[in-house]
Amino acid sequence: MKRLMQAGAIALLMATTPLAVQAQGRPLPGDASQSVKQATMLLDQVKASNLDRWWRANAIARMARTLARMGDTDSARIMGRDMLLVLREASQDNTPPPPALSESASFAIMAQAYADLKDPVTSTEAANAALKALSTDPAIRAATLPLIAQAMADVGSRGPAGDMALEGLRSAAALPAGRDQLSALAAIAQVQAKLGDREAAMGTAMAARDALPPASSMADKAIGQAQIARAFAAAGDQQTARAVARDAIRTYDQSVNDSTITTGQRVASLALIAIAQAEAGDKSTARQILGVAKQTQTGISGQYEKLISFLTVADAVMLIER
Repeated sequence: MKRLMQAGAIALLMATTPLAVQAQGRPLPGDASQSVKQATMLLDQVKASNLDRWWRANAIARMARTLARMGDTDSARIMGRDMLLVLREASQDNTPPPPALSESASFAIMAQAYADLKDPVTSTEAANAALKALSTDPAIRAATLPLIAQAMADVGSRGPAGDMALEGLRSAAALPAGRDQLSALAAIAQVQAKLGDREAAMGTAMAARDALPPASSMADKAIGQAQIARAFAAAGDQQTARAVARDAIRTYDQSVNDSTITTGQRVASLALIAIAQAEAGDKSTARQILGVAKQTQTGISGQYEKLISFLTVADAVMLIER
């Protein structure tokens, strides 16, 4: 494996072992199963919609990752093939997609899906496809590289995971303080902790906290605080994680009358706060918050937004109950 020689230079990744251990189907909490069923029906509609390919490919990749987490190997792999077909379509719109919906981000999510299926070879192939599609835009790189790093860490490729985390840090440093920088830093802190470098994870978690601007919108602030709490929990500082998670709850409560926040954003905020609470050691509160998220979900009318909310809730259930 070639090491990074300079900023911006990324070597292709090598699979660690030629093993394709299939994930076994395992029972899920009823809430997760029901959310996945609802998402599956909505995804068929989204696939047939006139949404640009970036949006549809990303939704398919997210569905694949959720299915992989629940152990549905065959369905997850079918989603992977469907995503490739969508990405090969001619784009209906020349407007670049948001960083989180880029082609490289969708491949990176698929790398995570195959990692969850315990398939390091295919996960590495998807990660290499993400790297090949990766642009020089720091925002896209900061959104994508932590996803690749997480996938590589999950399949045991410690060297590549560390390389991707380092490159992700460089890209995040090129961004202004705010939501995108914070999200990247918080994700990288979790990778560093998974790789056993708690000291680096703590430093990155502190940097993520510093990236939260005082003037953030309530929605961004609540999500940012939840991400920061997860970073500190991963770094082993449960006390700070719990304190920041409580701050996220208070921020969300202050936003209830803010009409500029969409219902989908509220569900995403609540689900992330619930995960943060669980990782900070309070599963009871996490389950209560997730219950509020599911109640809030009923107010979503948009097809795509509703699909993403069901996947978000399903993922949150599995992460909380794992």
